[in-house]
Amino acid sequence: MGSRTTTRSALARLADQGLVTLEQNKGAIVTPLDAAEWVQLSAVQIALARLVLADSFLALAPRDFVTLGDIAKQIAATDDPLELVSLIECYWSIIFTKAERPHIYALMEQTLRKLSRYSALAVKTLPAKARSGWFVILTESLKTGAIDGSIDSFAGAWAQLTSRITAAISAN
Repeated sequence: MGSRTTTRSALARLADQGLVTLEQNKGAIVTPLDAAEWVQLSAVQIALARLVLADSFLALAPRDFVTLGDIAKQIAATDDPLELVSLIECYWSIIFTKAERPHIYALMEQTLRKLSRYSALAVKTLPAKARSGWFVILTESLKTGAIDGSIDSFAGAWAQLTSRITAAISAN
C-alpha cells in the first residue's frame, strides 16, 4: 500500500468521524466546531447514561466505586485534552460494562468519539479546578443508590460546561 493510499484511507476515517470534510479536487478541511452539535451530543450522552445507571448500580461492586472515584478525581485534575478523553471513556466503559448493555455502549462510544474533538476547548474553557465536580458528583451520588439524583447532578454540572463551550464557539 503506497503512501497516497494510506493518506486517503486516513482522511476517509477522519471524515467518517466528522473531523474533516473532504472536498473533491481541494483536499481535506478541518470541520469547524459547532455549538449545536455539542449541545446535541451532550444531550445524547446524558440520555444514554440515564438508560444504564440503574442496571449498572446493581452490578457495581465496592471496588468499582473506588475505581470510578479514582478516575473521577483524575478527570477533575487533568488539563491534558487527550487524557481527559481517555479518562471519560474509561469511566463510562465501567458503567456500561456493568450494565451489560453493549448496544447502548456502542452508541455512547460513538458519542464520546464525536465529543472528543471538543476536548481541547473544554479544557481551555473550563479548567480542572472549575470542572472538579463532573464525575465526582456522579460517583458519590451513585454510591448512595440515588440514580435519578446522580444523573441530574451530573447533567447540571455538564450544563455549565455546555453553556461555556457554546459561548466560546459562538465567540469565534
